[in-house]
Amino acid sequence: MFRKAIVAAVILGLVCAVSVSSPASAWVTPSAPTLVYDAGAGNAGDILQGAVPANWQAKPVLVLVQGLHGAANSWYGPTTYYGDNDMYAYAYNNGYRTFFIQFGDADGNAGSMWLNGSVLRQQLAWITQYAGVSKVNIVAHSKGGVDSQSAIVHYGAYPYVNRVLTLSSPHRGSELADLSYSWWAWWLGALLGQHDDGTYVMQTGYMDYFRSLTDGRPEDLAMDHYYTLGGTHHGPWFSALWYGGSYLNVYGPNDGVVRTYSAHALPGHSGDPTSSSWNHDNIRMGSQVFSYVNSFAGQLAAVEPTGAGYLAAGGRAAGAYRVAALGEQEAAAASAEAGQFAAQSSNIYRGGELTRGRAVESIPVETGVQRVTFDVLTATAGLDVTVISPSGRRLAADQRSQADEYFQGAERAALTVDQPEAGLWTVEMDAAHAANGAYLMTASLEGGVTASLDRTGLVSPGQTLNLNIALRTGDGAVASGSAVGTLLRTASGKARPVRVAETRLDRFTKGQGVAGRLAAPGQEGVYNLSLTVTGTLSDGSAFERSLVTSFAVARPEARDVDHLRAWVK
Repeated sequence: MFRKAIVAAVILGLVCAVSVSSPASAWVTPSAPTLVYDAGAGNAGDILQGAVPANWQAKPVLVLVQGLHGAANSWYGPTTYYGDNDMYAYAYNNGYRTFFIQFGDADGNAGSMWLNGSVLRQQLAWITQYAGVSKVNIVAHSKGGVDSQSAIVHYGAYPYVNRVLTLSSPHRGSELADLSYSWWAWWLGALLGQHDDGTYVMQTGYMDYFRSLTDGRPEDLAMDHYYTLGGTHHGPWFSALWYGGSYLNVYGPNDGVVRTYSAHALPGHSGDPTSSSWNHDNIRMGSQVFSYVNSFAGQLAAVEPTGAGYLAAGGRAAGAYRVAALGEQEAAAASAEAGQFAAQSSNIYRGGELTRGRAVESIPVETGVQRVTFDVLTATAGLDVTVISPSGRRLAADQRSQADEYFQGAERAALTVDQPEAGLWTVEMDAAHAANGAYLMTASLEGGVTASLDRTGLVSPGQTLNLNIALRTGDGAVASGSAVGTLLRTASGKARPVRVAETRLDRFTKGQGVAGRLAAPGQEGVYNLSLTVTGTLSDGSAFERSLVTSFAVARPEARDVDHLRAWVK
């Protein structure tokens, strides 16, 4: 957690993964940012200012906005896997004045885009007056990009903003947020305290509704531009990002947390830069992306001879300044993803509460599977995980790590098996010292069956939903299939999801998949549909897949900002 009493200044590296113009003078490690606005209790609403570089008049002011569960020091403190973030030092050494804002996320509970957007609007108004500029440019990581757009479009911050550069922002939400509210995983998410408002609004169903109220609004057009960056790297081997990337791979390219489609899913931005070197952790680092900050966010800021911060920096009257315009993009444009509106899976999920610290799950693995990874997330420290093959071979989980983002605080134990036997595998979980707990077990299968369900988007109460699950396989044709599902109404804050209904899809068509219908509930809100698909291949081997999706139910005549905002407590 970020504290107001900021300690040691960070030591920053000089090696660039992306070329950045060298500053004219020798590299300087800037002093730690200082608190210039204290909003009161806790960190929410606070503003910090970075050290002022000597040549600051030639560049616009940058406001850096952190992501989900982040804090101001996300830009100059430790990253998860890559040491201290050097974004602040790159900005300082390239002549930028910087401001770092705080949301309630820094105090533990992540806020919605409504709460954070309203706070950010006030912060931007204060910063422009203090800094003596008419507009600032925003650099935002992850959910901070959604918070920034909310401030601009829905809270009237557009007069204070010239440009916005988003770094792996989930503009369409994240399927990992959907998973955290699923029938299998909500036990664990609730136990970890991760079901806060910030996670709730990142469900893809909620974001469908948000996008319908946000895209194309004139407030966005009043600004100069948005730019979006996205990555396809999954971080270090067996890291939390690696597992997140494995889960999201079936959807297409992703950075371990956010799909590249979602990162670029603002109108007209599908061709913005994507890099195979960027993942969700390092994309916020100056050594990775500062050339894009220079090109995208380092443009046009009117400097005015007013403001306490302006005078304190030795300011004088000045006109508008512009940095060199963007040249050729270094990264290839992101391609359109065919399955961008489909829920897809090559995984099997199991989850629930541990009974006296123990649980056992049976997992079918069909013929044609080339690799399977058994991955157990738990809130119980020291959980032993043993995987037993159909022939009785016992294998202990040998990969240990900490979870991140939507399951932050969980421990992970995993095992990968190449060329697994076909048949029924057993996963034993044992933490005999624990009286209770919760777990999410994932079996990620490569080379076998892939299940795909077209997403429904925003629907009306009582609307009939046609559910069609396509089944694709490599080596063996699917001979039979069916599906059962649990529908949950998710809630903001710490409230448990409410089990609404069960549904069964029995109509199987060979070569096409499984189909059925579901009536949308009459009560408005965000719903999570968790489906278990089972069947057999032509050789008789059994398969199973788990599908998760979310959708919003809202009356057409009631759909507006106040209506959606009221869903968050």
